[in-house]
Amino acid sequence: MAAYARAEEILKKHKKQLDSVANALLELETLDGVQFKALYDGKTTAKKLAEEVKAQEHLTRIRNEEEAAGMNKLIAQQEEDEAREMMELSNDDMPTEEELAVYDRDYFKEDVTEAPKAEAKPKKATAKAEEEPDTKAPTRTRKPKAEAADDSKAKTQTEEKVKPAPKKPSPKKTTKKDE
Repeated sequence: MAAYARAEEILKKHKKQLDSVANALLELETLDGVQFKALYDGKTTAKKLAEEVKAQEHLTRIRNEEEAAGMNKLIAQQEEDEAREMMELSNDDMPTEEELAVYDRDYFKEDVTEAPKAEAKPKKATAKAEEEPDTKAPTRTRKPKAEAADDSKAKTQTEEKVKPAPKKPSPKKTTKKDE
């Protein structure tokens, strides 16, 4: 029982410091080494420590919000710059109002000059066929199976008739024995 009595004595002797640490833990939930030492040594109270920590957290939150706002401004500026660059690139490719007006005038002139041609009487079908060349590609028709079979027989017969030319003997090289 001596150990139990010794532990009780230590706790009673340091009760004020332990109560201060306990109150700080109830308010803050966590303490670092510096905070614990300040509480234990009596340099600060649990309320003062809680206020200091909350003030520190508030300052940190404000700094983080300012940093986030600054980053959002940078991102917005980059997006504006990119949009401006895209507009400049697309404006370079776009014709000016004057160029469009010239195009419109030319386009409408073509419509007016082509209108009488469209009203001309159609030519006879035979005359049209003679004047216009046939641009259609020739179409292939399938042969009936009987004709296709006859064609394959004819090919084999012609292949049999044509025989490759005999190979010419290569000239012999003279050797010492031949001499």
